[in-house]
Amino acid sequence: MTPIRLSGAVMVHPRRMEAALGLVRSARRGFLDIVLDPEPEAPVSLRTAMRAWASVPRWATHHLVLEDDAQLSSGFAEQAERAATAAPDDAIAFYSNWNARNGGAVRLGALAGARWVTSAAEYTPTVALMLPADIAEGFAPYARRHGDEWPDDVVMARYLGHAGVRTLIAVPNLVQHGDLPSLSGNDFHGLRLAACLAPDPGDRPWCLSDLVDPAVVPYFEFGVAQCQITYPGQGRRLTVGSRRFAPYLGIDTVRCSTELVQALTSDPGLAHSISSALPSRTVEELWNAAYVLGFLGQRHGGGDDVEKQIATWRSDPLVDSALHTLGPGGLCTSFAGQDLFRLSGTLGELTWRGVCAGARMRADTQRGQRTTGRKQPSLTVSIASTNPSLAHCLVNDLTDRGHQARGVFLEDEEVGGTISSLGGTDVLVYALCSADASDPPLSRAQRCEEVLSHARSASIGHVVLMDLSEGNADWPTSGEPVPDSPAVTWLRLGTPYGPELTGPSPINSLVHRALRRQTLVLGSEARFHLVHVWDIAELLDQLLRSGSPTSARCDLRHSRPVGLRDLASVIGEVVHPVDTVFTCEAPGDHPTDPDAEASDATGPPQHGLAWAPALDLPEGIRTVAQWLAYEAEDRQ
Repeated sequence: MTPIRLSGAVMVHPRRMEAALGLVRSARRGFLDIVLDPEPEAPVSLRTAMRAWASVPRWATHHLVLEDDAQLSSGFAEQAERAATAAPDDAIAFYSNWNARNGGAVRLGALAGARWVTSAAEYTPTVALMLPADIAEGFAPYARRHGDEWPDDVVMARYLGHAGVRTLIAVPNLVQHGDLPSLSGNDFHGLRLAACLAPDPGDRPWCLSDLVDPAVVPYFEFGVAQCQITYPGQGRRLTVGSRRFAPYLGIDTVRCSTELVQALTSDPGLAHSISSALPSRTVEELWNAAYVLGFLGQRHGGGDDVEKQIATWRSDPLVDSALHTLGPGGLCTSFAGQDLFRLSGTLGELTWRGVCAGARMRADTQRGQRTTGRKQPSLTVSIASTNPSLAHCLVNDLTDRGHQARGVFLEDEEVGGTISSLGGTDVLVYALCSADASDPPLSRAQRCEEVLSHARSASIGHVVLMDLSEGNADWPTSGEPVPDSPAVTWLRLGTPYGPELTGPSPINSLVHRALRRQTLVLGSEARFHLVHVWDIAELLDQLLRSGSPTSARCDLRHSRPVGLRDLASVIGEVVHPVDTVFTCEAPGDHPTDPDAEASDATGPPQHGLAWAPALDLPEGIRTVAQWLAYEAEDRQ
């Protein structure tokens, strides 16, 4: 085996020279060189990273690049060389952010007692990254061709994927992120610390056999529990919320909620501390994040004796370190640093209880004990639409929730034959999209009547007609009742948006520009009643589980229409601060649609549906941004 010869560089902005020199002095003598930003007065971009990765000496087999606010653990250079010896062909990251997917993977690694984990599908943590020399040298040419104004950590993730290089993350992390003002405009992301830090990792060996490659990565970010799922045999990864990942994993949601109540009522002091600091929904989301972490951690940890497993975790300082960063990391955008540290004990105790409860539930499931979860539906559902990505998205979501779902793409000349062939379908969902709604009212009526007629001939008992457009015209009527007609639920929801939705979209376009720090250009004052695809799926799930379909007409648009100006403002707050240029009327003028405003004046009638959107607009925009940046195959 070729001996490891490791070189190192620090990316430095002149304003941070003092910190960079301190970093160089903290490492082995002669190990780190300084690479200065070539254009310190220009907006921060890939330029310094490209120079740092291109600075590989001829003699090096591996090259390490550090950001200038990194803080190294004791004996770091020697540990990095040992890691390179064990995995000479891999990229190795020694830091992961406490609220990132990769931070969630590291927590799973800590629960499993692993030495490292494979990275999730997101940006590559470049605070402290080591590459084989030839891979390091290839980064700058790739970035020049494909950088496209993306941040260097996103470009690095795409480059390593393009080069076929696996990224491993050290468990525990050996580098901390310093608390210096961001030079990339990322201070609105809050305090950024390591998910699981060990100041001195000791003599534990680096072995590739000691690796966890999680198919599901749980994490807690922006106060929301999420999981990134790698779907078997599909080659795709997708981040989803708890309403979808819980049934996908087989988590008993009733038991999960009940055990949160029990955890708080059994400890009034904990209940008071947590409820006085956090809204109830945030407490539930933190509990859900901890619960799924314990559920998955018990799977990776192995062993039949869950109490023995929990005792092992309780005695491991690395596990304790990893769990105590879950709550503060997920709330770092809502609290200042000193408040996070003040709350860390309370958040850590709730996290520990959630992790133990989730592990016990997993163990009970393995033993075949009955759960009290929602009854699994026996109905089959077909999602029909002229928008294939919408049908695909809803089918995937409903399938994860335990339904038998399939998508049907409708073309005008084939509507009748397609629907008539859906024998065995219990529920047909027809999504009337914006393109369909632009037809004249008679055409819309004819389209819906045709769907209903063919649903009747296919013996479909329940048809859900969803208006996913901005039209305000009344739904067409069917005249006199027809014998053996299906029950029809008419739903007006507005314009859908969210992950997995492709095609022309003002939201996707604006978010995509903000991710690349580009100016948002607004050429119209269009307004939308926005509804997130996760909320649409939640509503359909409720309808499918109701068991007694009834005909009803429901206007469920819960928000006033959102203009592009307001949308751009939210995007600037939650994606990245960017400039906005108006090419329509003067800023400040907000023309309104009187009909649209009037339709919302008294609130939407519920007609017995106990449903309301779970995602507000900022949260929904974040899901779009993260999907476009990390998971979308076509990043537009």
